[in-house]
Amino acid sequence: MFGLRQDGETTMQATQEMTHSDLVVRVQPSPEEAEGLRLQEALGAQPGVSRVQIHSRENALVIVDFDPRAISPRAILHCVQAQGHVARLLGV
Repeated sequence: MFGLRQDGETTMQATQEMTHSDLVVRVQPSPEEAEGLRLQEALGAQPGVSRVQIHSRENALVIVDFDPRAISPRAILHCVQAQGHVARLLGV
């Protein structure tokens, strides 16, 4: 990527390609401990998923770190639903 400094001189700047994103999914009902482990394993086995965290409450929040070049948010949502949960994307 090229830019201009204040004095008008052209500069070259490296651009960093986006290699991971965070996705937040609300899961209902909140998974019990064993269910939560199965959900983490299922999501962690998906290509491009690097980390899964479940924050339990009445409506659990699942935070998934993933590479958007390898898996889409929709595929992550379908994986959660395949585990028997009602799930909704809250943000990427």
